[in-house]
Amino acid sequence: MKSSILVVLFLALVISCGLLVKIFITDKIRRPVINTSSLSSRSAPPFPGAKEDNIFWFAQVSDLHFSIFYDPARVSQLKEFCSTHIDAIKPKLVLVTGDLTDAKHKDLQGSGQFQEEWTLYNDVLKETGVLKKTTWLDIRGNHDAFDVPSLTNQKNFYRTYSAQGKKHFHSYQHVEILPFGKYIFNAVDACPNPGPRRPFNFFGMLTQDSLDTLEEFARASEKSNATIWFGHYPTSLIGMPEPGLRHVMRHGIAYMCGHLHTLAGLVPKMHTLQKEGYLELELGDWKDNRMYRVVAMDHDLMSFTDVHFDTWPVILITNPKDALYTLPDREPTGRMLKSTHIRLLVFSPGKILSVEVSIDTVQVGFAKQAKGPLYVLAWNPTDYSKGVHTIKGQTLYTVAMLTALLPLLYFRIMKERKTVNCLHLPRFFDVVNEILRRIYYVSVYNNTFYPLVIYIVYITIGPWFIGHVLDGHVGLCFLFGIYVNGTLIPSNLTYVYGFFQILMFVIPLILYTGWCIQHRLRNLKKDKAMDKPTCKNYVKDHWSFLLIVFLQVWFAYGGFFKAYGTMAFLLGPFRTWSAVLAIYLHRNASNVERQELEMKPELSEQQFIAVTRNEDSSHCGAVNKLNSIQ
Repeated sequence: MKSSILVVLFLALVISCGLLVKIFITDKIRRPVINTSSLSSRSAPPFPGAKEDNIFWFAQVSDLHFSIFYDPARVSQLKEFCSTHIDAIKPKLVLVTGDLTDAKHKDLQGSGQFQEEWTLYNDVLKETGVLKKTTWLDIRGNHDAFDVPSLTNQKNFYRTYSAQGKKHFHSYQHVEILPFGKYIFNAVDACPNPGPRRPFNFFGMLTQDSLDTLEEFARASEKSNATIWFGHYPTSLIGMPEPGLRHVMRHGIAYMCGHLHTLAGLVPKMHTLQKEGYLELELGDWKDNRMYRVVAMDHDLMSFTDVHFDTWPVILITNPKDALYTLPDREPTGRMLKSTHIRLLVFSPGKILSVEVSIDTVQVGFAKQAKGPLYVLAWNPTDYSKGVHTIKGQTLYTVAMLTALLPLLYFRIMKERKTVNCLHLPRFFDVVNEILRRIYYVSVYNNTFYPLVIYIVYITIGPWFIGHVLDGHVGLCFLFGIYVNGTLIPSNLTYVYGFFQILMFVIPLILYTGWCIQHRLRNLKKDKAMDKPTCKNYVKDHWSFLLIVFLQVWFAYGGFFKAYGTMAFLLGPFRTWSAVLAIYLHRNASNVERQELEMKPELSEQQFIAVTRNEDSSHCGAVNKLNSIQ
């Protein structure tokens, strides 16, 4: 029973460890904002004033996830967006940054392309007439590539049903020429090719050929007023050769993307200034949050606001722009200091009666309508402080693997050297003593030590499963990626799976196995008869083991069988075979004989435990050395 409590406490600790990967965000935004210490030398006219000139705006929407099984409001409300919202905002362009369809089965485990979902998307474009109102620039997301063997395969419905797929089946460039300048929009398709089924299709991938194409786009964009890049994946989730996508986009104003869905609402603003000097701005999803973005280029100064669907009015201040998003090395920020008017866009399907402007909660006046949605108010530019916005992440698989492996190897080496170091700890370290004692038992018993070490090493270098990663194509999944259809698709999500497999299976299994050996030896020492336990007593003593096995079978069924089929379930060392390993270790540990530990029978339990409390002397920190009897 003590074993069960320890395992449960450990599992609770593991769950809490998931909260240790944090995203730190400091967001100080003040309106209006100008920092003269970083003003660009690009301060030549024209300057923002009272006229509607040198300004245009566009919109972005991401992660539509049209599904034939769930939430038809995603479709109906996008129709309303393409009607009411587009009519009111009148954007020059709309960027649709991936996951146009959901491509998941009703059980939410399996995945594949459904032509009906693509038909829903295409019907919205046709029925609302949005393609006649604006330029609709859509790009694929990872869901749009689930189970797509190649870009030319008939399952790539993006080519048939999207707005841009008929002309561009991969990355593409759109040039917007206006009376006051040229603005270039570069679409980045980083979907793996071929596209595996979920869940191992979470990360993007760019080949060298893809990067070369994007580099050509970048060179063609050099003489534009501004370059906007957009795609589905954040750059941190794209595998690619050096120097990488961020280097390619180094002269751009911004990279706009989606994919992470605000992390279940925990991080509604995922914005950062990359070290290459451009802004990376992820937009919340349409699927659950019904988010969209309005972006304005006013005298080549970019401003934006993220808005919930059906929220009116939509207000976007374009001059001055937030210091948080100021790019003095590639925007003419000096124009703000010489501007004569505060400028803001106000969108509403109804009539705007008045627009009041306040600075630091102090009213400064009412803006007048210049033309259309543009409102202006005369002002004298004022300096304000600049805020900071950062994002930080961390990968933990290697730490977890070494945490499980190194203690086993250490105690094994001590056992082979016939030497055991005993660290005498005070009584309040009982839990630590117990954990290390169990690791020691597992390490000195061959039938538990070798299977565990082999398993840990195997899931680091060997295939996790063999299955239909693509419909009709058998692939292999490794820690470092997926090999299918002659292509190795690097992945970082597999490292996350490996991390939690170590923490939620391997380490609890080590602790449980050590308890089994300890329990067996105590019974042997007391010459206690090993009667066959009743079912009730067995569950009471070993329910933590049953929980470990159940979770592995459940994960194997839900994560591999439903996603990749029977073959992946049966030929799955990572999940299915791990349940078999747990049963094998349980059987060996429950039947261990004392001589199998290669220790003499007359040795007491306290002499061969690795770490314990000295019953005769409880001095904290004293270190003794015991020489084992040959």
